[in-house]
Amino acid sequence: MKAENRWRMTEQEKEQLIDLLTPELPVLRKKAKISQDDLSNLLGVSRQTYGAIERRSRRMTWNTYLSIILFYDKNPNTHELIRSLGVYPQEMISRFNPGGEAPYIELSGFLPEGMGDLRGKLDEQALHTVRAMILVEYARCAGVPVEAVFSAFDGVKLGSTAAAPAKKRARRKRS
Repeated sequence: MKAENRWRMTEQEKEQLIDLLTPELPVLRKKAKISQDDLSNLLGVSRQTYGAIERRSRRMTWNTYLSIILFYDKNPNTHELIRSLGVYPQEMISRFNPGGEAPYIELSGFLPEGMGDLRGKLDEQALHTVRAMILVEYARCAGVPVEAVFSAFDGVKLGSTAAAPAKKRARRKRS
């Protein structure tokens, strides 16, 4: 496949993915515990437009499809479901990203039970160190060059809170 062709999708491919997703919208929305009003606000369409899409009286646009897929893929309540329904554009992502798909990383999955919300206690430097360690170990276990793993996860953050910097500022004031 020519490099420029990997970025193109036919209208038929897009329509097939939209057709697969549309009947699943009510189930996904309920599982995500989000109202039509809130979801339509996130998608940038009116509630009436989203309701018509969900009722199948209006066809969603490709941009709306992509927004919906991104929302449900990153929502912990619907991540597995969106991947199992056959509506997630895995073939499209593979075509656009020949290096493969980056695994879903959630820091809490690496922590033993009972540790609470460790992320809230770590500052940005600690989170960066944890991320680097996870990526190095992932590369080792997967037999992939470390540089490839770091470039694939470039920009991915484990998350941070304002609590850690606030604690630092409080300590500085006491000194």
